[in-house]
Amino acid sequence: LYNIIKSSYDFSNVMSCLNAEKKAVVFDSLKGNLHNIIQSSYNFSNIMQHLNAEQKAAVCESLNGNLHNIIKSADDFRIVLGFLNAEQITAVLESLKGDLHNIIKSSNDFIKVICYLNAEQITVVCEPLKGNSHNIIKSSDDFRDILEHLNTEQITAVLESLKGDLHNIIKSANDFGCVLEHLNTEQKVEVYESLKGNLHNMIKSS
Repeated sequence: LYNIIKSSYDFSNVMSCLNAEKKAVVFDSLKGNLHNIIQSSYNFSNIMQHLNAEQKAAVCESLNGNLHNIIKSADDFRIVLGFLNAEQITAVLESLKGDLHNIIKSSNDFIKVICYLNAEQITVVCEPLKGNSHNIIKSSDDFRDILEHLNTEQITAVLESLKGDLHNIIKSANDFGCVLEHLNTEQKVEVYESLKGNLHNMIKSS
């Protein structure tokens, strides 16, 4: 098999023709070499789409120390996380949290990274961005775009994590209104509390 399956493309082509039992045989034969085949998120996708939960877990375990070479962008991050369960996602975040500032460079990147995350995981992502979020979320439009992709629990996690930076994002009454339309009552109160010392200047600027 080593001479036949030399790439993730080869792996995908072979596995797509097999039943579950034969797939298991192929996987067991190659699992010791998959870390050499998986060098990108594209490779990762080609491999993982043919595996069951147990096999996916084995792949993640084998790649644990090499994830920073596979996940180099927000697109890579989104592709990889799409194949993982909550526990595996948490492990990936832990492994990459020191690199998140290099992966998340825009509001669009931020959306791609957090789309598969629960509230606790979003908090982990936001932590290294504190104090620098205004370089990623540069306007209320950026912030609104982020909120549109999140559920209520996720929004609460983002607001809580970035509340110290909201004054750099929401600078006018128009910005304020743009953001509030996506929040529930409790979240609106949280934003107001974060910004109330600056409301006078916001209203004047509008």
